[in-house]
Amino acid sequence: MTIQELVSEITRFQNAGGQIVAMPADDPNQVLAVQDSLNLHFSSEFVQFYQTYSRIQIAHRRLRSIGILYDLYQEQKSSRVLPAKHLFPVLENFSGGYYYLVCGQGSLESESGRVLHYSDLGNPNEVEDSYGSYFAFVTELIQTAEDCM
Repeated sequence: MTIQELVSEITRFQNAGGQIVAMPADDPNQVLAVQDSLNLHFSSEFVQFYQTYSRIQIAHRRLRSIGILYDLYQEQKSSRVLPAKHLFPVLENFSGGYYYLVCGQGSLESESGRVLHYSDLGNPNEVEDSYGSYFAFVTELIQTAEDCM
């Protein structure tokens, strides 16, 4: 899937009466600045998404701005609830867990770009769900919201 196909999917859902609010990116380079400041390697899909959108709400799920995600990463890292340094939080699951983007280079490169769902931060070794890419994750959020219409 490309960013254009994802934008088309978002537009299609919106035109079908789906509850979605998509805000265009204010500063398309902000995601790269965050990546550099954290010394992480974001997937190209994640970068393209945040170069296109600053934030998006799909039904009750809110993909927050990259600046808020940066703060959340720093907060989780300092309070030692971040499951691993190479995981970047992308969405809260409303029950104490989070969805994380795998940011990897070297030995982690084959996992880079996947989204992992940790349902319980108290047990950081237990992954509940996994998505092959960031676009697949966002598409699943849209499909889940569509099923609830």
